[in-house]
Amino acid sequence: MRKSAIVFHVNMKKVKRVADRLDRAEYPETAEVLDAILDGSVRLPDDLGEVADELMYECDLPKIFPYDLRDLVKDMYFDAMKCEVNEDAGASANNLGAHYYNGARGFEKNCKTGILWYIKGARLGSSVARENLGYCYYYGNGVEQDYEKAFKWFSIGAFLGEPVSTYKIGDMYRNGYHVDMDKNTAFLIYKRCLLLMSDEDRQDAAGPVYLRLGDMYYSGSGTPADAREALECYRLAQCYLEEMVENGQESYRSSLDRAMEGQIKAQEALLQAPVKEQRP
Repeated sequence: MRKSAIVFHVNMKKVKRVADRLDRAEYPETAEVLDAILDGSVRLPDDLGEVADELMYECDLPKIFPYDLRDLVKDMYFDAMKCEVNEDAGASANNLGAHYYNGARGFEKNCKTGILWYIKGARLGSSVARENLGYCYYYGNGVEQDYEKAFKWFSIGAFLGEPVSTYKIGDMYRNGYHVDMDKNTAFLIYKRCLLLMSDEDRQDAAGPVYLRLGDMYYSGSGTPADAREALECYRLAQCYLEEMVENGQESYRSSLDRAMEGQIKAQEALLQAPVKEQRP
């Protein structure tokens, strides 16, 4: 369908109405974005998904948006899904879902609505939406816990080489969730996951994977116990997890603590290990 044949929710009149009502002293960064739309610096409808994300994730954080501004953002995502294709449209659906799921910037928190948008995003090709669905079903967040559905969504991502989905499949083998417990397979999946990661992937996935490998080397689970390898994995986990926490991913702080505690345990194990007698 041609863009000219699509009926869009967002137009200049609506943007101007929101801009005129906005408290510019309270929301200076938001006002600047709306002005850029009105003066033609931002093109409608081509840039709607990016603009909606900029408003939600960057402008005047962490202030709550007034209703008419939230409504404009929501319509931006709706329109972006009409004119974007594949992963771009999926990303807009996923991000709208995340705002409902988390109750972000004054959006009414509604996990069920968020999950419906995650499903749409996943079907449109969003890798993040697939991971979000996997996490929802894995932990029972907003839905009844269902390891079979979690495995389904993580498996799609793992098949496509997505590192977070891949290591979560490793977790399911390690814990025996929906599949028979197989720690050897879990260990191999974690190792394979590291090999497949790009530099960008490592920012979000390397820390958790190294932490898991550190635990397995330390306890001899899925691989022979090796305190030296465990120590190295825990050190690498700490490096990556510190960066994640510094970038605002507070949910990984407990993992960071575990990585530092793991180093202490691994160092103690090395000190207690018997010294091998050297032959002349």
